[in-house]
Amino acid sequence: MSCLKRWWSGLLVGALGYGCGDSSTVVGPARDGGPPQDASQDSPLAAPPDAGTCAVGNSRLRVNVQLDPALDRRRMDVWLVARCGSDPPSRIVRWDRSPSQTLDGLGAGTWRVYASAFVAPGAWSDAVTLEGVSTVTVPVALRADARLLTAWRSDETPDAGSRARVPIRDPSEAVTLGWLELTYTPAMEGFVRVEALVRNACTAEPCPPLALHSVEARSVDGETPVDLAVVRLQDAFVGVGGSYTVPSPMVLRAPGPMPGRGLQVALYGDLPPPPRP
Repeated sequence: MSCLKRWWSGLLVGALGYGCGDSSTVVGPARDGGPPQDASQDSPLAAPPDAGTCAVGNSRLRVNVQLDPALDRRRMDVWLVARCGSDPPSRIVRWDRSPSQTLDGLGAGTWRVYASAFVAPGAWSDAVTLEGVSTVTVPVALRADARLLTAWRSDETPDAGSRARVPIRDPSEAVTLGWLELTYTPAMEGFVRVEALVRNACTAEPCPPLALHSVEARSVDGETPVDLAVVRLQDAFVGVGGSYTVPSPMVLRAPGPMPGRGLQVALYGDLPPPPRP
């Protein structure tokens, strides 16, 4: 297996405070931060059984995106990622909001589709099989089982060693509950590594912990989706004054640093209930 394919196979992986603070976002050279921890969670984008190379052919998928009524449809920007077996993703497209979006030119094999909405955690479809010249409908459902805690977007790929610090706020936007801290480093030519850490801004009890669900990173070239990486968190909580390091860096293709070629990162989870009067 080539170095590039090994990187591709690891791109879609499964990781990721309460109080007061300012709301500034800072991007600049990183001055500390050790090596990332080893991943300990299973990937939410774990591949189905290997079906061989099947990226190109005469078959098609009709993707039926099903949305939870609780989702904010005005803010969502849904991407569809088609993957065959354990091969790298064969197609990444922006959902056109039609009842059924067709992905054609696909080969025979076992396929799944991952939908990323950037307002709620993404989800896999069930596996379906394409054989020869065939058309198969595959539903994928996006549910509001966790909320968007915070999101960050850059209009261009950050410089190597850059950092971003993004506030996690309560629903009223009045209180900063914590911070999502991001660090960017080159991975290999054409790829970027994104490391994430969540801090709890609360310094004194009582402060319910933040419950973390997952983190997604996207790279874009203008309006064109380029790559997606996901880390799923299980039973991850950030208590008073604590921090949590996402156990696996997100490695994804990233176009060169030009305007319009940027990165996006979203953190999902649950906020603590508002304090009783």
